[in-house]
Amino acid sequence: MTQDFLDQIAWILSAVAAVAAVIGLRFDAYSHAQGREEAFRKISGRSFAAVGLLLVGLDVFAWLRSAGIPPRLWPDVTSIVTAGVGCTVLVLGIVRVVRTGPEPYVTQLRHISNTAIGKLGEPNQLTEPLVTIGKRVPRRRLASRQLLRSRAKVTFVVGEAGSGKTLALRKALWRTHQHVTTTKKPPWMAVYINLANVTAPITAEAIRSHVYEFVADGDSVIQTDLRNLLDGRRNLRWLFLFDAFHAADSDETTLKAIRQFADSRPAFAAIVVTQDEPDVLAGEKVLRLSPLTYRQQQDIAADSGITDTLLKRLLTHLTQHPEMARRAANPRFLQFLCDHMRQAEANWFPSSSYELLEAVVAQRLRRAANPSQIAEVAESLAARVIDRGLAADLERPDPAAIDALIAVGILQAYRNDMAVFASGMFCDYFAARWLVRMRERIDPQELITAPAWRDPLALCLGPSTGELREPLVTAARKVLDEQLTKAAWAIGDVTPYLTAAPNAPLTGIARPDLAWPAPVRHVLDLLNKVEGDVPASAELTRLIDRIVVSAFVRGRPAEQKRAMALLPLASPEVGAWAVTWLVRTDSPEELTLDAAEQLNASPETFSRLPGHVRLLLLTWVLKSPPLVSLLVPRARIRLEDRVIGLAVLARAAVRLLQAWAVIGIIRFSSLLFGDVSLRWPSAVMPLMCGVFLLGSGPRLKAVSRRAYAMAWFPALLGGLLTLDAVVQAAQAFVFLLSGEIGNGLLELFRATANSWPVALVAFMGWTGRLPQGPRDWILPHLRPLHDLFTQYIAARDPDEIVHAIRRNLTLPNKALLLRWLNGGLFLALAILVFGLPVEIPNVSPGEQTDARAATATGLILLAFLVNSILSKWQQRIKWQGISERMASGHLTAEELLAMLYSAGRADHPGSSVSRVRKWETPETDFLVRALTECPPNSLTHVVDVLRDLDAALGHIAYMVDKNSTEPIPQGVWDSVPQLRHPGLRSSLIQHDKRCPGQLERLAAAHQDRIRRVIERVPES
Repeated sequence: MTQDFLDQIAWILSAVAAVAAVIGLRFDAYSHAQGREEAFRKISGRSFAAVGLLLVGLDVFAWLRSAGIPPRLWPDVTSIVTAGVGCTVLVLGIVRVVRTGPEPYVTQLRHISNTAIGKLGEPNQLTEPLVTIGKRVPRRRLASRQLLRSRAKVTFVVGEAGSGKTLALRKALWRTHQHVTTTKKPPWMAVYINLANVTAPITAEAIRSHVYEFVADGDSVIQTDLRNLLDGRRNLRWLFLFDAFHAADSDETTLKAIRQFADSRPAFAAIVVTQDEPDVLAGEKVLRLSPLTYRQQQDIAADSGITDTLLKRLLTHLTQHPEMARRAANPRFLQFLCDHMRQAEANWFPSSSYELLEAVVAQRLRRAANPSQIAEVAESLAARVIDRGLAADLERPDPAAIDALIAVGILQAYRNDMAVFASGMFCDYFAARWLVRMRERIDPQELITAPAWRDPLALCLGPSTGELREPLVTAARKVLDEQLTKAAWAIGDVTPYLTAAPNAPLTGIARPDLAWPAPVRHVLDLLNKVEGDVPASAELTRLIDRIVVSAFVRGRPAEQKRAMALLPLASPEVGAWAVTWLVRTDSPEELTLDAAEQLNASPETFSRLPGHVRLLLLTWVLKSPPLVSLLVPRARIRLEDRVIGLAVLARAAVRLLQAWAVIGIIRFSSLLFGDVSLRWPSAVMPLMCGVFLLGSGPRLKAVSRRAYAMAWFPALLGGLLTLDAVVQAAQAFVFLLSGEIGNGLLELFRATANSWPVALVAFMGWTGRLPQGPRDWILPHLRPLHDLFTQYIAARDPDEIVHAIRRNLTLPNKALLLRWLNGGLFLALAILVFGLPVEIPNVSPGEQTDARAATATGLILLAFLVNSILSKWQQRIKWQGISERMASGHLTAEELLAMLYSAGRADHPGSSVSRVRKWETPETDFLVRALTECPPNSLTHVVDVLRDLDAALGHIAYMVDKNSTEPIPQGVWDSVPQLRHPGLRSSLIQHDKRCPGQLERLAAAHQDRIRRVIERVPES
């Protein structure tokens, strides 16, 4: 390639640039005529910059190709002129892009945004709320930023009253305003909508009309621009921020209208704040506001003018009142608490939310002329806000009283004949006072099922108000009893479920996925929000037990979450069962996090659990890094009774791991200076222990997930130390028996010292409290051992002791033992055949190879023989367990269906079903025979599902050939008689899909026997 040729290319590109410039100018003229001059000026400017950059690049390339690298010649005149032209075009393009103003629609957006912000104002400088994101590793992020980043069609922001939902929307709106006013091409625009101001009934068209009226504020130009922007095809995303969702007349109708409005345009997205857990559809997202962190609480206290002395007294008070400490994680509640402390100079601390609101309201009403009269007006206004149907029954408020309420800061405004309270807590407080004043005229059973009255009724059920507690509890009991009686899927007797340990989820059972009726949900949400202890009775406890067990066995995760919050009202047996079910089954991670938080917030519930359940719960928490990160920083101890919660126990266990990590660093670091062959293996333990120590930190404020994964190394070392302590204790026992008292006491002391940390954590988990006396601190081993001795050995006959041990050695443990034995045989076989050169005795060296082969063959045959014997024994144990479970009288319907499914899977020949001539069903035959031989009175809990099974099998036998090997047609399932047991039809369909032909043979061979079993069971 010659220099002349390169020069020609440069001049050609220069001509191309000139032509591009002329075309760009004509393009600008055309675009100006179309009204989009700015957009096309940017396009042409970028085109000029690209052409200029290309021209300069080719010129430099041609010069370096001819001059070499490093260059040995100066560029000629042609190269200099070409580079100058390219740089000129490049600078022209850049200047053209930079000096181009925003498009007209951006100017319109700025005008609209300025108008909206002018009406709402800049949000206050309160601590911005956080949301929890991340499934496996929860992280806290600013709520406003996450709202703007959400790409879901509808995003729900869930948080209690005063948690900062409105503030999050206002912050998101303010961030959008700043972005629109500083960016030439904003990618999104936000519009704030207060549903309380939308004309009822709320529809998609009503929302659209409210947007036009609110944003335009009477300006026809803004309204026209807004209509054009909303209906246009710009690459602009619209976020509609819906506030006051709970104030709407009907949540379901309003949510339907919001979804229709968001679906009307592809660029529309809705963000809805709500206090209740929403029913999320596909493509929707839920963000939950996080409680205040300790640093945020300090910032709010500092902004309120609280001194360090008052802050320490406040923290001490919150430590003694866990419910108040939980509420203090609410920004609005903490602000009220700080204002009260500053004005009252901490002479009196409230012990409940009602007392705090009463004190704050009294302080504000002191500035009014007639506090009692103004308070009654506020009560009536609050009642009208919550129930708009009361507006016609209540008198019109006095304008002077409304002005006084606005002046003292209780009301924010009064418009459209409706009050706007400064805080939702004020509205709930005055509505609760109105209920107490009108208690003779209200119907508690009607109010308790209305979701709008939930928060005021929760205050009425609190410990500070006693006038309505008993009527409301009675009404709740009646509503729950009526609804559970009508619900066929509600479990009637929980005793069979409590006797069956939920070691694993039952296979072959289709979860009915049923939700509680609306009245039950409203009552349960009300009971969950009550502070302190609800006045419980035996009847209410029985109903709560049924609700909790039904939710875990047959409910959705949302219902299981409600059930976890009800554990303080349930019996201790049901609480222990629910926690065991949660730990031993594959529950969703979101449910486990909520459950751990609920148990940590209720130390009384945690203390009522049995000791072994608490220790099981501890191991479950320690295996989950998200749970450790959630609980450990929240550890608090009630010093007056030394009761600990789940977080304190988890924190103590993590401290124990840190202590073992320090021991591992000290012990294994000394090996680095010893044998060279052990240097690298010895470096792994101190390195990993050091990573764990650095990741957890000295104060345990935040535990890193990656660093916590290294906790396996100190845990392994701790296990070795504990095993060493057991060996030392055995040696001490041998020394004492042989008369060597000194050596025995020394070994016993060493065993006690090595096992003391583990024993201390076990003591705290077993008893649910801190050690109280010197004996508990010095020898924490004694209390768990004493309780185990009392539970299994003391005051019992030898037969009872053996029976208790056999009862705890369950079938899975026996099956595991069998697998270990069989695996050990095969491992020994592999070592003999492929590993060590074992010398066979009495065999010459030349015949050793043949002898080892013969021995290996014999071991193979022996292993198969032992495996066959163990399989027969395992089958016998399984059948024995099924018979004992049926005869116990505590067999549940879910267990029976799981047994039927397991037997069908074992009997089914698999994919070769069409080639099977003789289809044997030994497992199913045994199951039906066990039902036949079972005492009739022991089947009362499963007689209903047996009746449904008999009806379904009779229908299958009538409609399908008994020799069929294909799945049952869907039409047959559609015509099955109505079945009472929830989920039975889905379970049978699932059974038939996985084992085609099995139900037909069950109907043909055993339907008559099942019917005779039903006839023998007496009516309950």
